[in-house]
Amino acid sequence: MNQNGFLIAIEGIDGSGKTTLSEGLARDLNRRGLKTLCVSSRLIESNVQPSPLLDIRRIIKCKNASRLTEGALLSLYAASLSQRNAEYIIPALEKGTTVIADRLIDTLWVTYSTFIDPDVLKVYLRACTKGVIPNHTFICDIQPQIALQRKLSVDTSLEEVEKIRWTRAKSIADRLRSLCTNKNYTSFNMNALTKTEAVEAAIRVLENQGYI
Repeated sequence: MNQNGFLIAIEGIDGSGKTTLSEGLARDLNRRGLKTLCVSSRLIESNVQPSPLLDIRRIIKCKNASRLTEGALLSLYAASLSQRNAEYIIPALEKGTTVIADRLIDTLWVTYSTFIDPDVLKVYLRACTKGVIPNHTFICDIQPQIALQRKLSVDTSLEEVEKIRWTRAKSIADRLRSLCTNKNYTSFNMNALTKTEAVEAAIRVLENQGYI
């Protein structure tokens, strides 16, 4: 139900360059005359009065967040996903806008499908997005150690809940990489690419698809 718009998802573990790629790609597409909305974590954080459910990162970084169970974390992320779709993604797609969203469904699915039945989880997440499916998904593939170094360079106060997630980062990255057998997925080696090179590579993919 993407209507007239075009939806691009950017997936990957924390610190892999999702937001950087999302924002760089949006700037390039806008320069080319394609009306593009970037729904990144930075967009949400820069909103003066975001809906409480959208500001998920502040919730999981709060004191005692380590007490949250996997089910509670999934519920919070799913609620945020649903709200983000309702407030930003679906209205933009209905207007024919190109939407770039970092961490839509796939990263959540590979992270939590080891705790919850994968098929049940997929149905649950699809319900949260009201059936909206990306036209193309870019996966930011990176070594977890490098991603963690990047994350710590901008956030030295990672709470225990975040540290626990980092212990699973390699498994999550491997499972995301396996999704690229689908023709609508493209994986970028973010260990080797600069920000500019990653955006240029994404543009080439979209050109080859005939979108640009």
